[in-house]
Amino acid sequence: MGGNMNRRLPLIQPEIRLALTILILLLWGGFTIYSSESMSNAGGSESFGWRQLCWGGIGMLFFLGAIQIHFERLYAYSWYLAVVVLAPLLLVWCCGIRINGMSGWYNLGGMFFQPSEIAKPFFLLLLCRLAATAKNAGQAAWRLATALLVFAAPLLLQPDFGTLLVYGAATVTVFWIFAGKLKWLILGLLTGGPLLLAAALSQQYILRRFSGYFAPESDPFGAGWHTLQLRYAIAGGGLTGSGLGHAVWSNSYLPYSYCDSAFAAMTETTGAIGGILVIALFLAIAVTALPCGSRQSDPIRRGFIYCGSIMIVIQAFIHISVNVTLFPVTGLTCPFISYGGSSLTGTLLLVGMMFSAMWHRSPAAPKAMSYAAVTVSLLCRQSAIVHSERYCNRQPVGE
Repeated sequence: MGGNMNRRLPLIQPEIRLALTILILLLWGGFTIYSSESMSNAGGSESFGWRQLCWGGIGMLFFLGAIQIHFERLYAYSWYLAVVVLAPLLLVWCCGIRINGMSGWYNLGGMFFQPSEIAKPFFLLLLCRLAATAKNAGQAAWRLATALLVFAAPLLLQPDFGTLLVYGAATVTVFWIFAGKLKWLILGLLTGGPLLLAAALSQQYILRRFSGYFAPESDPFGAGWHTLQLRYAIAGGGLTGSGLGHAVWSNSYLPYSYCDSAFAAMTETTGAIGGILVIALFLAIAVTALPCGSRQSDPIRRGFIYCGSIMIVIQAFIHISVNVTLFPVTGLTCPFISYGGSSLTGTLLLVGMMFSAMWHRSPAAPKAMSYAAVTVSLLCRQSAIVHSERYCNRQPVGE
């Protein structure tokens, strides 16, 4: 009887579970942006939601396109791809526009493009190649450190320390998975950590953020404003949340409730239960990626799947740690949740490359991958229709 039941109720393949987890986070992100009615935006939160929807369509094209490209081809051209994405990252410092004190965006006809987000998947792919082809752990450490310095230089010039943290964490992850030598890892952290801290503390606005983090009450309307509003927003949500349209702090006082403070805004609306659910979903990405990677006989495919999932989770937990005031405020989006077209596109591109690496040799796997891609694309399209109907039926501002 038990054997028959097991045959009748087969387990969902890990690729499908991963796709469904990402889909839930995408839908949850749309809800978060929709509910974050920032008073600083003249068009209301639906304007941000509509633009995020457009970027989501672009991201889905990158996602589906990456799946169709064989991972071996991506790996073979990893050097060229890294150079291609590094060029706009270098030029943005002098040719980009300055937003919130950071020169990290291009203005493409009213749509802002952040090259550091698109560069993440290709930076990670380059790191995996450098580590996989190294002769020993020492050579891997020097290779990865050099690559990090090359990509970190334009980030320091912008300056964008939040993204730099993600790049640094990805480098450490790749070294640990491919080399796994603790002494080299400790040496790198002892060397790079103080240098990064010194570079950060040389910026006046970073010092203000640290002072606002450690003593927000000493300057509640200045450096400590953001930290205090994060606390008030999360406290206002309680256990079950204030409900859609009743999030007072997120709608009125919380800065950047639709992007940098998205987790706090979402927690005020859905409460601690909603916040815990989002954390569990991000942990599910890392847990689900384990069987997806373990099924690969190629160590490079396996390592890229592991590192890609960890990179997404690390960025999410940095964002969440900032929002619950465990870390000082930094401008870093939450993958799939926050408003940010470049971030969403870059993350979906990374996920598409991960799914390309999961493409098994067996005939059943491409079918599973197709189901995963179709599931995500169709349900995102259905979500787009619902959201566009809301947007078209919206009353003009001021009426």
